[in-house]
Amino acid sequence: MAPFHRRRCISTRPSSVNAWRCASSSASSSSSVTASLDSPVDRDDPRFATEVEVLAVRAPRSAVGGLMAKLRRHTLDRPRLNRVQHLDDDRSLVLLDTESCPVDGDRAALPPNVLEALKDDAEGLQLVTHRMTLGYEDLDADECLRRLLPHDVTVPTGFETAGTIAHLNLRDEHEPWKKVIASVLLDKLPQIETVVNKTGETGGPFRTFAMEVLAGAGGDGPLETTVSENGSVYTMDFRGMYWNSRLGTERKRLVDSFRADDVVLDLCCGVGPIALPASKKCTAVYANDLNPAAVAYLTRNAQRNKGTALAGITNLDAGECLRVRVAEVKAASAADKNAAIEAMKAELMARHEGLVHGMISRSNYEMTLRDAINGTKASDKE
Repeated sequence: MAPFHRRRCISTRPSSVNAWRCASSSASSSSSVTASLDSPVDRDDPRFATEVEVLAVRAPRSAVGGLMAKLRRHTLDRPRLNRVQHLDDDRSLVLLDTESCPVDGDRAALPPNVLEALKDDAEGLQLVTHRMTLGYEDLDADECLRRLLPHDVTVPTGFETAGTIAHLNLRDEHEPWKKVIASVLLDKLPQIETVVNKTGETGGPFRTFAMEVLAGAGGDGPLETTVSENGSVYTMDFRGMYWNSRLGTERKRLVDSFRADDVVLDLCCGVGPIALPASKKCTAVYANDLNPAAVAYLTRNAQRNKGTALAGITNLDAGECLRVRVAEVKAASAADKNAAIEAMKAELMARHEGLVHGMISRSNYEMTLRDAINGTKASDKE
C-alpha cells in the first residue's frame, strides 16, 4: 500500500490581510495519473494535493493549552487535520476557522475572543498566514471523489448505512467508477466495513433485493451487521431480510403512539424494530414474520435487549397469523364470558334462591344472565 501523502508547510508569514487560496489539479486536467477502475485508489495521486491558506496564531508550545481555551469555537475544525501544528523552534501554530476568521478578511473584524487573545503580548503571540498542502489523508470522501470522478459524473451522497454496511443506489453514470467510489467510502468512513450497491428491485416474499459487494468483507454470503436504533440494538443479515434505516423515525412515532394497555400484533416484524420496543410499554406484543431467518434474528435480539418480553413469536404468512391470533382471542373471550356467567349465577343464586325457584326456571334465568353479558335481550335472541 502506498504511503500517505504528507502535509507540508510551504510558508508561514505575518499577516493582516491575505487571500484564501485552495488549488488542486482536477479530474479533467492533463495529469497522466488516472485512478484504476478495478483497484484501490492511489493515495499518492497528485490530484489529491491541495494547497490551502488559513490564519493561525503562532505561540510558544507551552502556551497552546491556554490559547485553545481562549479561541474556543474559532479554531479550524476539519476531519483528519490537527488544528495545532508544531514547528521546529519550540513554537506552535493554532489554525483558525476559515469562516469566522477568513484569511482575506479585515483583521479588526475577527471574533472578539480572538482579538482578546492576541493582546497577550507576554506570550509573544503573532497572527500569521499559514500555507500548507493537504493530501489524501486530509480530505473527506466527497473531496476525494470530486478530484477523481469526471466533472459530468455526480458524486453520490445521501446513501443509507446499516451498522457497518454502506448501501448505495448507484446510477448508470457511476458504473465505470463504482469500485473507486466504494474504495474511497470504505477508507474514509471509519465505521464502514462493507460497501454494497443495489442491483435489483425490492420484492419477493421476504422484501429483499439483489446487491453486489463493491468493497470490504462479505462476498456472496451473509452480510451480518448490528444497528442501534431508538435505544435498542438489532443484529441482522442485511442481504437476507428487509431493513430500511430511513424508517427509524417513523417506527419511533408508531411505538410512541401505543398505550400501556394495548395488545399489539406485528404481522411483518422483521428483526424487531417495532415489536421489541413496543413490548417494553404495552400489555402484550405478538411478533410474526414469514422469513424464518428474520424470526431467528428476532429471537436473538429479544434476548439481547433488556426489558423486552414478547408474548408470542410465529413464523407464518401474515394472513394465517392473523387468523390464528383472532381465533385465540375469540376462544379466550368465550372462556372469560363463561367464567363470568358461572360466577354471577352462583352469587345471585345464593342470594335469591327462593325467589328464583318460586318464579322462573333455572334455564331461563341462565339465559337472562348470558344475554346481559353479551349485551342483548332474551326477547332478541332470534
